[in-house]
Amino acid sequence: MAMKPGTYDVKAKGHGSSYMSMQVKLSEDKIENINVNASGETRGVADEVFNRLPKLIVDNQTLNVDAVSGATISSHGVIDGVAEAITEAGGDAEEWKKRAKPSKAHATKDEEYTTDVVVIGPVVLGWLQLRAVSNMVEKLSYLKNSHKLAAIRLVLVVQ
Repeated sequence: MAMKPGTYDVKAKGHGSSYMSMQVKLSEDKIENINVNASGETRGVADEVFNRLPKLIVDNQTLNVDAVSGATISSHGVIDGVAEAITEAGGDAEEWKKRAKPSKAHATKDEEYTTDVVVIGPVVLGWLQLRAVSNMVEKLSYLKNSHKLAAIRLVLVVQ
């Protein structure tokens, strides 16, 4: 179903704000660009959504994308906002949601570490835990949570 080309202003449900405004540029058969105003969203937690999801949707021309872990509401907000724009343009958003998922080709490579203790968590908590155990072990590793999740995630493994 052909869409009416244009840039559509839509509002999507966010987590930190009641709604986040979005601009979705569509051609007759493609999503050309997605711009999300995430100023009211929780910094750090939802950043991954606004950095990754629009690109994933545009590059793969599908709304069948996985939500970002830890930012499910904001993820669904972006997907629903694009679906609303498609509907406004006369397209079939449900068909876009049924398209093939993007391939996992961009997955990161696993890395292996040898250590006595592994601390995974937010920076401040992680460093406090490292200081507490540093005099008890020979090898110590600290893996900063790359998604900067607000939730406390701490794992201590002592061999």
